[in-house]
Amino acid sequence: MPLVDSILRALARPRISELPVDYSRLPAYRAEYFPNAEQEPWLDRDGWSRQVEALPVKQAALCRHWAETGYVILPGLIPESLLDTAWRAYEQSVQRGVIKLPPESVGHGDQLPGRFLNPHKRVRQFCRVAKHPELMHWLQRLLGHPAKLLQTIASHKGSQQAAHSDSIHMTTYPLGYLAAAWIAFEERSCGFRSPGVLSWQPPAAVCVQPRLADLSRRYEERRLREVSSPL
Repeated sequence: MPLVDSILRALARPRISELPVDYSRLPAYRAEYFPNAEQEPWLDRDGWSRQVEALPVKQAALCRHWAETGYVILPGLIPESLLDTAWRAYEQSVQRGVIKLPPESVGHGDQLPGRFLNPHKRVRQFCRVAKHPELMHWLQRLLGHPAKLLQTIASHKGSQQAAHSDSIHMTTYPLGYLAAAWIAFEERSCGFRSPGVLSWQPPAAVCVQPRLADLSRRYEERRLREVSSPL
C-alpha cells in the first residue's frame, strides 16, 4: 500500500509516538498489528494520581474516576437546545429521504427504524453535537491530546446487543487513545450496566468510554477464562 502510506504520512498530524510505523507493511489497521509504543494516555500511566492532584477539584475528581473505573459522566455538557435542534434536523432529513433508515427490529412489535452511520456527514447540526467544544475539551483533558472525530451513529432505540467492545474494528496509534461518547437526546435509562465500564444516564448526559483496546483485552481474557474453566 505505498500510495496509501504516502497519503497517510502527508496528512498526518505531529506524531504522538516516537516509534514510526510503515503503514504499507501492515496487513490491516488493527491494534494487534501495531507495535507497542509504550506511550499510553497520561491517566493510564504510573504516577497519574500525583498529577491529578495538581488539577482543580472537579477536574481532579473526574480524571480520578476515569482512571479508576474507565468512564466519566458529564451531565448537561451539551445544551438540550442543541440536542433538540440536531434531532429535529435528523428527523427532517429522514422524512425528505436524505437519510434512509433500514428496518432493524429488536423484538416483537418494534416499529422504530434502525441505526444510521455517520449522520454528522448529512446533518450539520449533528456535527455540532459531535464536535461540541466542551466535549472536545474533556476528551483532550482525559487523553492528553486533541481528539479527532472518527464516526457517529444515530439511533431511535438501543441495539439490544450483549456487552461487547468495538475496538477490533478501529484503533489508534499509539494504542489506547480511542474514546467514545454516548449522548442521550431524551430521558432514557439502560437495562445494561457494567460497573467500571459503562453507565447510561438521563438527558444531555455524556458517557465517555476510554481505553477500548484495554477493554477488548479484558473481555478476551474473561472469555478465555470462561472457555477454559472446568465444568
